[in-house]
Amino acid sequence: MFDSLATSLGLLRLGYSSVVLESADSLRTSGSALGIWANGWRELDAIGVGHIILAKHTKLSGPLSLERELVEDPAKVKQLVLSKLGKVSDKIMGVFEETELENMVCAPLRFRYPWEMLWGNISRDNICVIGDALHPMTPDMAKGGCSALEDSVILVRLLARVLKRNDEGNEQHAITGALEKLARERRWRCFDLISTSYIVGYIQQNDGVLLQFLRDNFLASVEV
Repeated sequence: MFDSLATSLGLLRLGYSSVVLESADSLRTSGSALGIWANGWRELDAIGVGHIILAKHTKLSGPLSLERELVEDPAKVKQLVLSKLGKVSDKIMGVFEETELENMVCAPLRFRYPWEMLWGNISRDNICVIGDALHPMTPDMAKGGCSALEDSVILVRLLARVLKRNDEGNEQHAITGALEKLARERRWRCFDLISTSYIVGYIQQNDGVLLQFLRDNFLASVEV
């Protein structure tokens, strides 16, 4: 939802009001954290809130624990985690073995094949998709949130540009053109994000001797 709020705030700062629609009856508190990389901070600065978040970062006390409904059989979740640990120390294995079942949570993983970004429809008339709806990806780069902020800032910039030049009053046509340009600009960026994240995850989880050697000795220090 933060990409919608970022878009709304960006438009408001440019003098345009908007309405954000949320499918839930109330604001939901879920997830553990939102990682902000350099691209995310640039977009937060662009909408004028980066300095506010930086000023508050030392006051963050840690994760928020909530009672929530388990979405999967906790016993199966625990067994899956234990089966994926591989050769880890007894201390690490003990942490998971002693974890109570009610504390095991499994969330669905969303993914879009990257070639769908090249041939699929991103916008149609005055409707477009951004954020996770546009580029659901595996979490291996932890850049889904920052990428959504990129979408928001670029969308606001394109809308502001065409609306300011719209002297003939054909606002509908101007907005459609801006969304079509957004689709062209973001198509290859999203293709790159989805593909790279999948490859990074594949390398991290691969059991092959060659990939393990390259991962542990050469790729561990590479930032993507």
